[in-house]
Amino acid sequence: IGLPVMLRYNDATECCMTKGAEGTVAGWQCSRGPEGQTVLDTLFVRLQNPPKTVNIPGLPENVVPIVRQSTTIDCMLPSDHLVPVARDQVLVLPNFAMTDYGAQGRTRPFNPVDLSQCTTHQSYYTCLSCSASAEGTIIVQGFDPKKIMGGASGYLRQEFRELEILDEITKLCYDGVLPDKIDGHRRNTVIRQYQDWKGTSYMPINTHCAIKWSVDNPMEKMPEINDAEWHIVHKGRQVIEPREADNESLIPIGFVAAKGSIPVNNQIFSSVAKRKTENLHIPTNKRRKLTDQMHPLNVQQPVGLLWDGQNYSCAYDSMFTILYSIWFEDSEVWTKRFEETSQMLTYLASEFQNVLSGHILLEAARDIMRTRLYNLDHTMFPYGPNGCSISNLAEKLLISEVPVASVSLECKHCPLYLPVASERTTYIVHTSSSVPNTTTGWWENLLRHVSQPMDKVTAFNNIPNILMVTIGASMIGVSEQMTFKDGETLIHMKLRGIVYFGDFHFTSCIIDSNKNVWFHDGMVTGQTSANEGKLHEYTTETMKICKGKNAAVVIYARE
Repeated sequence: IGLPVMLRYNDATECCMTKGAEGTVAGWQCSRGPEGQTVLDTLFVRLQNPPKTVNIPGLPENVVPIVRQSTTIDCMLPSDHLVPVARDQVLVLPNFAMTDYGAQGRTRPFNPVDLSQCTTHQSYYTCLSCSASAEGTIIVQGFDPKKIMGGASGYLRQEFRELEILDEITKLCYDGVLPDKIDGHRRNTVIRQYQDWKGTSYMPINTHCAIKWSVDNPMEKMPEINDAEWHIVHKGRQVIEPREADNESLIPIGFVAAKGSIPVNNQIFSSVAKRKTENLHIPTNKRRKLTDQMHPLNVQQPVGLLWDGQNYSCAYDSMFTILYSIWFEDSEVWTKRFEETSQMLTYLASEFQNVLSGHILLEAARDIMRTRLYNLDHTMFPYGPNGCSISNLAEKLLISEVPVASVSLECKHCPLYLPVASERTTYIVHTSSSVPNTTTGWWENLLRHVSQPMDKVTAFNNIPNILMVTIGASMIGVSEQMTFKDGETLIHMKLRGIVYFGDFHFTSCIIDSNKNVWFHDGMVTGQTSANEGKLHEYTTETMKICKGKNAAVVIYARE
């Protein structure tokens, strides 16, 4: 209690929880981690002199909560592979002291300073100018007076002289007596015009004696510099046309190139076109050669998740890789659809947006979602070398706060309608061994199961955006699409991914919008995925097994 700390991020600007805000520790909350260790969950900080009084219900005045967040560091191995290391921590720093750079703009009633390591007079000024008074300033040890008494450098004197001229030009312009011929729109241009008018020996009246110039020691005339030509670039998308000498495919670029620039045919990264490649952190080897087995340049490779061998993550890797592929193809549309589906998918879309913006890695987004699930049920979603059920994960991701479907019994020969008490609150459905041999056949059987006198009808309140089907022991075939009937309109949902399970490990196949099939295994393919051909090359039976593992969950998405 009482430890001085500094906030490192703009957590909530409306509550004065901004980057650089200072305070002291007022309390904390902690829990037990997966190894039984004490883990800090929330730190309560009493802000020092906030711009306004902060009152959060349940907390004392000016006390704010700082919660634990996940951060990721990239470690480069000797093999040139990038390994992301994620850790959860409360993002504050101990604040016993700070550098001159960090102290800029602050005012302190009590300001002890150490000038012995300051390298310039500007550093001296920054440290001392933070003091509110001379009485509150303590210089803790000696310093080098030559840094503030040795005279200014020629470059600095020139800078101050130019500022004096600009100050004079501003005053004349304000008074309305500046000649019309002094109309430059750049610093060097307007000073040169002023020197042409007044001469190089003219000096404003109030110039300090340390930077004065004269006829004997004139200020040199500003060199004539031609400003670079510029033009307004309108927002849009442009595809670079292949050069005559190069018939290979080039990448569509999501911006308009600057006039006069030379486009680069960056074929190596064509598999991640339209992405921010610096955010993907795909492990590569400098000596790796391109082979004929690599996917064509015009095919976009889905991003994968690197397996966490300490806290087994294969279930999350396989599921989130498929969902990120769906979301990435139209992030704006799918963000809205995720929000319409469930609260967990809303969180997931937010983390995906952070990945796309370059704030975090995809692995960090996975770990944040995993922490949420762990906090909901640490037994169902454990850490360490303990796997989780893929059906439980799918259930939690798609569960809704309100019923999404109803089941009823309807007579085939009269208007009798009997609602069933139980209602569905999730867009995941489970198969059994006594169902037709494909997902489509099973789906039609579920929607319209014919009994002797009555029909059992399942009606969704809204057409699902995402539908997951657990296969389990039924091992039914995998169909390419599901069909809903909305009045007289048929709504199709396309197959977008399959999660496979075997040997205590999950893998996945991603089917993109062009019906390319990609294989991902966080232990083998890492942050990439391998092209496995076209969807039409597979049958409902061959899709049930992939590299020795059986289909566990089939994922369909709305067109």
